[in-house]
Amino acid sequence: MRAAHRSAQSVSRTVYADACVHPCIFVRCENTLVCILLSGVRNASSQELLASGCSVAALDHILSTLRGRGEVLSAARAELDAANHSGYAATRRVDVLEKINGSELELEWLDPAKLVSYTLENSASLRALYSDAIRNSPPSEQCPWHAVVAFDEYTPGNKMKPMNARKAWVIAFSFLELQSAMFSDACWFIPMVVRTHLVDEVKGGFARIMKLFLRTWLFDPLSLTVAGVPVQSRGRDVLLYASISNVLGDGDGLRQAYDIKGAGAIKPCPMCNNVLRKGSNLCHRAENFVEISCADASLFDLASEEDFVTSVDECKAAAEDYAAGRRSKASLRVVEMSRGMAYNPHGFVADHDIRRNMSMLDCLTEDWVHGALQDGTVVLEARAFLEAIMPHIRPGSLEAYFKADWQFAKAKAHKGRSLHTIFKRTADDERDKSYIKPLASEMLSMYALLRHFAESIMGSFPELSDRIVSFRAACDVVDAIMAAKHSNRRDQRSVDALAADIERKVQTHMERHLAAYGDAYIRPKHHRMQHVAAQLRRDKRILDAFIIERIHNVFRRITHYISTTQRYEASLLAGAVNVQLSRLQNKEFGNALLGKTAPHPMFADVIVAEKMQCDCLQISAGDLVIFGAQIGRVVLCAASGQALFLYVQVCYFLGRVNDHAVRVQMGGPKSLIYCVLCKRLHMRVHGQHICSPCTRICRRLHNTQTFTYYMFYPGDGARGACRALAGRGRS
Repeated sequence: MRAAHRSAQSVSRTVYADACVHPCIFVRCENTLVCILLSGVRNASSQELLASGCSVAALDHILSTLRGRGEVLSAARAELDAANHSGYAATRRVDVLEKINGSELELEWLDPAKLVSYTLENSASLRALYSDAIRNSPPSEQCPWHAVVAFDEYTPGNKMKPMNARKAWVIAFSFLELQSAMFSDACWFIPMVVRTHLVDEVKGGFARIMKLFLRTWLFDPLSLTVAGVPVQSRGRDVLLYASISNVLGDGDGLRQAYDIKGAGAIKPCPMCNNVLRKGSNLCHRAENFVEISCADASLFDLASEEDFVTSVDECKAAAEDYAAGRRSKASLRVVEMSRGMAYNPHGFVADHDIRRNMSMLDCLTEDWVHGALQDGTVVLEARAFLEAIMPHIRPGSLEAYFKADWQFAKAKAHKGRSLHTIFKRTADDERDKSYIKPLASEMLSMYALLRHFAESIMGSFPELSDRIVSFRAACDVVDAIMAAKHSNRRDQRSVDALAADIERKVQTHMERHLAAYGDAYIRPKHHRMQHVAAQLRRDKRILDAFIIERIHNVFRRITHYISTTQRYEASLLAGAVNVQLSRLQNKEFGNALLGKTAPHPMFADVIVAEKMQCDCLQISAGDLVIFGAQIGRVVLCAASGQALFLYVQVCYFLGRVNDHAVRVQMGGPKSLIYCVLCKRLHMRVHGQHICSPCTRICRRLHNTQTFTYYMFYPGDGARGACRALAGRGRS
């Protein structure tokens, strides 16, 4: 079904972004709002009230005020603290780590196995999801589930006022067997949050933190690997075993976790034996060596697990020789730079027990979002393109272009309407008008519009043709990756076809970029993007860190209510557990209608609504969708039993604007209106309602001349299995 709802980049000046938005409601301290909220949750527990977003101190003040007015509610501050930390207390563990200065750090975090067990015990919707997943993929000690461990660094506050003192690392995990539910942040467990300055004080840094996490997962007597977690499935207990299949992070995160030298090393990529940094001036000295600017991935000598471990051991031997006085520091640096590794005796790659139980290189998963969208290849391409076109456009024209009346999918409309702020310039920015620094979700929404601008407006300048071609090639890479991410096909043949498409488009982009700009803009991220296709073949799906970015937003909101950092990590984790349980209440993981529903006026077994959810994608009435070669506007969402429907008013095709945009016209002037709220049919002629008793906004049910609906079968793969039926219900 995602395929049917893929982006319509410039259809009737409509663009869709692919970043999910989750609304959040917070308790306010004004009397009216507080009384209304509390009256709606009079029987709620203190933990549920805290999960709504109110601080402990504010809630204590509210309850004290209500008690003074004779309200029944009563909760002492100690009870509030206990409720706030109940989930944290049930899963908490403490480990002692040695600091660089010789002192000790007591690190409070959550035991992964206990966290999974506690959350399943307190969430019926999550238990149902896991029960279905276990039925489809039964876990066992010999065939465990596959866990994805993701990590990233986040900074609370905002762009204008970051809270750098509270900057922290976040580690989260979920399971591949949950399929599309992995797109929901409610299905990700967050066992560890550590402030960056504490990580820097620990011997071994972030690699030591990862070592603690991995050893607990692999060797703890009650871990998911050793003992499993009991889960109920169809009335019986099943032990859930899980091994780590993916370690997901951006380039900097993987560098710190794996003790990789990164861009500064002679060999910047741990997955290739023969790729050297740009400008190394070494390729001509030996055969089969290339630099990161090489566009042909077939020339790469991919490293094996044995090659990776050998490099670690060679760096270890060199470090021991240096410690014993048998090698100089300069000689040690030469070994580390040539191997692209830094020996860290406290890191997990040097731990032989972890090596025997986990494949280091096969688990390494580079996040394509940071590689392309977060100051990555597409952003670099956009900056180079904007720098080239600045002499040809008027100041402020790009901001005005993005401020135009573009219509976005309703679930992402607020992000789309703010895209123009990326191009706002202050007096200090006048020195470089082409420099933009969008967030990954903003770039994902923006690149289609910027491509349309390049093709439709700047295409008349022949001197910019090579720049436009290069930027289009970068956008094609994102199109290919998103198509693979939204595909529900997991057979090897389909996966190989998708991977080959990504591989071809990445190579095309590299070739066209080099032809337009040379290697001036080439970064290690350009090379790392060439490994996305291989990761797709290995995992049979696209994994990215968009979900971690949404988890960061949870912590940013929780941080707002933490006034002291005495137990900062404990407060964050306690709040994260409460937020997750709150979001899991009445959570629909499957495919279902959202919001108010009403019976269909013509078919008794059909119910309709203005919104629906399918594979964690939200579709609303008024959105444009593409199905095959047809384009239409969603009129209503409907369901009959397990089948989901989209009632679509088909658009008339008028012509093609360019390779990525077409011009269409909506249906005829006469249509029927069905209002979900007043549950009546109305006639609409030339935009005017006739005999409409309802003042609410009504939705078009179908056009009197052309009426098509699309039926989606979740059981057959909701993203791809759909049929178009015409004529039924014609008025």
